[in-house]
Amino acid sequence: MGWVNIDYLLPVDQRINVLPREYEFLKVRGFREVNLRDRIDRLNYQNHILVLDLVNHKVSEDKESLIIKEVSANLSPKSVLVIYRIGISDAINELFKNKKIYSAAANTPITLMGTVINSAYVADTLRR
Repeated sequence: MGWVNIDYLLPVDQRINVLPREYEFLKVRGFREVNLRDRIDRLNYQNHILVLDLVNHKVSEDKESLIIKEVSANLSPKSVLVIYRIGISDAINELFKNKKIYSAAANTPITLMGTVINSAYVADTLRR
């Protein structure tokens, strides 16, 4: 995992005082970089993986849909989007149906870790 860069987006639009445990788990997992972002305009769309955390900061379904659309429209085709959310939404279903980018969903800390690790292999393969 030491070759993979991750952006971890917690869309709060304000300073983050308490780091999510899931972010801390990823930080110590051995990825090259795991950068916490609080706003979409601070993302590096060229990183291997983008984790969108909708568990530790809830947003309305309308805002969630806008975030997913913006992120997926700008993500590099050689990157993977991982959406961390409890339950499924119309925006996620639409994203999966379109198959324009590589994406996955996770709904617990354990599935998030496994999904990010698997996504690292996909992102690596896309860059070869």
